[in-house]
Amino acid sequence: MKYCLSCQKVNKESAKFCKYCGTGLEEREVDALFKPKKKSNTLRNIIIGVIALFIIMVLIGASSDTGTQTGNNNQNQEEKGNGMSFTSVEHGFKIRFPTYPSTERIKPETLDNGVTYSGIQYLSSTRNDQDIYLAQAADYDVTPSDFDNKTGLEGMLNGIAVAKDYDITNSYFTKFQNYDALEFIGTFDSGNYFVKGIGFVRDDLENVKAFILMVASKDDSNYENYFDDFINSFSFN
Repeated sequence: MKYCLSCQKVNKESAKFCKYCGTGLEEREVDALFKPKKKSNTLRNIIIGVIALFIIMVLIGASSDTGTQTGNNNQNQEEKGNGMSFTSVEHGFKIRFPTYPSTERIKPETLDNGVTYSGIQYLSSTRNDQDIYLAQAADYDVTPSDFDNKTGLEGMLNGIAVAKDYDITNSYFTKFQNYDALEFIGTFDSGNYFVKGIGFVRDDLENVKAFILMVASKDDSNYENYFDDFINSFSFN
């Protein structure tokens, strides 16, 4: 099957153009579910900021000297509370997005401390980017015993705080499905978006896996409810 990136309809594998809207059908990436759509500067800045926080998270949180482990370890679908269920087979989770998300792989990279990481970010938005939903997962070649969860989560928040156009106003440590987590709120894009997100560390695997779930909304009255609905739809397979 081929999916049209314009109208998101399913076409035959042999189709060169979408039979519904006439858009040329691009080949799918080998290493991603779908070739990402061209993103606006706002979406691009959000992605850059979240990737930056993952890098800082590991630079701060991973240390072979500490050996610390602190955790127990189509438009009609854009209405709030609806949407579609999405499954990440690679990272083993399900979550509901307002529309089918674009998928972009974070290429493997080795950090200054020798830790190598890679991952995928999934991005979905409602009409005119009114609300932006992001889920990102990353794998690190560091064992839980060599990673301090809370220090790493603080590094994650520092990554957001120093990213362009982000302003974090509050944060606190919490638990998410029994994993150490850090929830935060703030603004993005010079205050045009209200942001709420959570980062958490899965430390019950051979190596550390980290997640970010975040909603950025222009609606200052309901963005927290959007976020709560988003994270409550999250579950591991």
